[in-house]
Amino acid sequence: MFDWCTPPVLVTSLGALVAAITDYRFFRIYNALTLPLFLSAIIYHFLLSGWSGLFQSLSGALFGLAILLLPFAMGGMGAGDVKLLAAVGAWLGLPVTISVFVWSALFSGICACVILAKTTSVSHVITQIYAIWFRLLSLSTHLNSEDWSKSMVPVENPRQRVIPYGVMIAMGIITTVVLMSWFPDLEIFSVP
Repeated sequence: MFDWCTPPVLVTSLGALVAAITDYRFFRIYNALTLPLFLSAIIYHFLLSGWSGLFQSLSGALFGLAILLLPFAMGGMGAGDVKLLAAVGAWLGLPVTISVFVWSALFSGICACVILAKTTSVSHVITQIYAIWFRLLSLSTHLNSEDWSKSMVPVENPRQRVIPYGVMIAMGIITTVVLMSWFPDLEIFSVP
């Protein structure tokens, strides 16, 4: 049976909750949270399982970092989101971090659709898709500044345009933990 009280699950859940609150309120995930979260995971897994634990922890962190690097480079999210998923990966390991990422991306897509439906007209949606496509082609925020894309989709309240991805990561963790408790025999959900 799955145990909710393991240190990786508890620490990651609490860290993600704090990150979700600060990201929702201030659109910031602070280094004072992500750095200790990352370092404590590395130390914990090394002390618990030696070099294999360290390798599992670093592989999860590397995935969390790498998977969000391109969206960060394109200006689609902040560095705090990338560091948070890396820290989550360090605690939970690669297979579980993949699940957290997939659920986070799904929730983020749903949230983006709701925001688009509530705040923009069809022409603004098409313009935003064009702006995103141009950013993908340029792969640089320098060639296509954030100011340009903001001017293309005018919104009175800028909070209506931004999705706090820290909240999505927290929702991904909650969903993954719930699935771990419902399907404890699946090997994909083995937390190191």
